[in-house]
Amino acid sequence: MKQKQDGSVWENSQKNEQGEKRRRVARRDRFQRIKNRKEPLYRMPAFLKHTIGCVEISESGIILGEDGFSKVYALKTDMKIFCPKLRKQEITYDVFYEAEKRYLLIHYAGRNLEEAYLWFETLEQDLGLTAWDARMRLEYYCKFLEQFLTEKTGTEDCMLQPNLWKKAALYSDIETKNGEIETEEGVFRIAGVRCFKEGAPASGILEKLRKLAVTVCVSVVPVSDQAVADFVRSEYMGLDSIMPRLKRKNPVLYGILAQEKDAVSNEQNYVWGGIYFLLNAADKDEMQEKTRQMVEIGKQVGAIIDILPLARLSTPVEWKKTFAMFGLMGNAQRRFHNLLPSDSVAEITEHSFEKKENASYDIEEMRKLFFEKGATE
Repeated sequence: MKQKQDGSVWENSQKNEQGEKRRRVARRDRFQRIKNRKEPLYRMPAFLKHTIGCVEISESGIILGEDGFSKVYALKTDMKIFCPKLRKQEITYDVFYEAEKRYLLIHYAGRNLEEAYLWFETLEQDLGLTAWDARMRLEYYCKFLEQFLTEKTGTEDCMLQPNLWKKAALYSDIETKNGEIETEEGVFRIAGVRCFKEGAPASGILEKLRKLAVTVCVSVVPVSDQAVADFVRSEYMGLDSIMPRLKRKNPVLYGILAQEKDAVSNEQNYVWGGIYFLLNAADKDEMQEKTRQMVEIGKQVGAIIDILPLARLSTPVEWKKTFAMFGLMGNAQRRFHNLLPSDSVAEITEHSFEKKENASYDIEEMRKLFFEKGATE
């Protein structure tokens, strides 16, 4: 492969199997090699940076985005093996379910690449994980774009021929309307669990809802007891008056709030957790029916399902980043995250642990402690 002195790939000298020369790729659309790095590192093409916020990618598969680094692993063993270790190391992660396949995407919040290399390497040795490399992550994203946007990428090497999938990655011909995305492949929506009626997910919730979605994302963000205490104190005034009742109804939360503000431990009895669904239907009528079924099933398992308002997100590109989240590019959506008992993550990911009794944090019950009628749906 010929390269310019700056290390960027020079497509004009490459030939395909038929001996035809490929078109030279504009500099702004290339994966440009960065010099003097521990391993090959590339700047992302401008269309990926501006559309979904991806900045750099290493040969080993680490992507640097707006919120830090990420890496992807194909799961071949039960999450019950990983959940305790991920929790112990305070790791932010997403589990994706696509048909019978499962993928684990792990986030690292730092901004130093050398630290990220070491952190991921240590984690992989500890958990026995094998990561996707750069080409595997980009190929998955290209296939994701082809499958859902009908924009044919026409390439077997996404790093060498980014010009062939640029149009698809820009989502240039896609419009959002009433929370939907319309393409030649049909109608798409992103739904999420807005809250759980009992403060924690019911057992088997994914088993009941997965069949209606193309892909499901379970997102988990660690949160310390100190952060939980700060959150509850900021949301509710006059906690002292209901502490005796809270002690009876939720001793775990009571224990956290009863400590002095500066003495709260760094234990993690809770996490910020969210469940998101990528829905697809042939037309609007089918999408309405599928959404209705999801909402009804959600009610049966104690989950309030809502549609993510794509057309009204805070920035013009937020819906694109949210959509790309299901393409495993390291993007994250936190709008429908809930404060959940740490042990309930096992329930969400379809495995069971011994649950802590009365460990749930129920927003509706907290409101009822202050107001006789409580909140309504």
